[in-house]
Amino acid sequence: MQKKYPDSLFAITGDHADRVNIEPNPSLFERYAVPFILYGKGITKSLIPDSAAGTHLSITPTLIELIAPKDFEYYSLSASLTRGHDMGANHELWITAGSIGKLDTPASEQLPDSKTSYSAPGRETIQQYIDSIRALSWWRIKNGQSI
Repeated sequence: MQKKYPDSLFAITGDHADRVNIEPNPSLFERYAVPFILYGKGITKSLIPDSAAGTHLSITPTLIELIAPKDFEYYSLSASLTRGHDMGANHELWITAGSIGKLDTPASEQLPDSKTSYSAPGRETIQQYIDSIRALSWWRIKNGQSI
């Protein structure tokens, strides 16, 4: 592939494995995290800061940042991981560069091989992030693409 498409960006991701865990008691990270691997010309480990964290919502803006022309304008519910987006969340979980946890429970843990200290964001911070994504999603459905 690299020889046939030398200027291409390859992105590999997946879905949550919580339906078929290999271990009987997986950690939150093992159960819920998904891979996101980028490969291509100019892609280096330093492209995404160690402090970055995100969800599936972070994939599209990250790809746009990498392949679109300079100063290309786009709108997204999440920031590109290349900009050091520091948190991701969905209806059930939150994640930062150093920790992962379940909403509405005290369950949280340090990420394996984390280069940052373990610190869970405050519940209010997580809820504000989730509420903002839900509000923007609702607004977009109600009002269409006109901003």
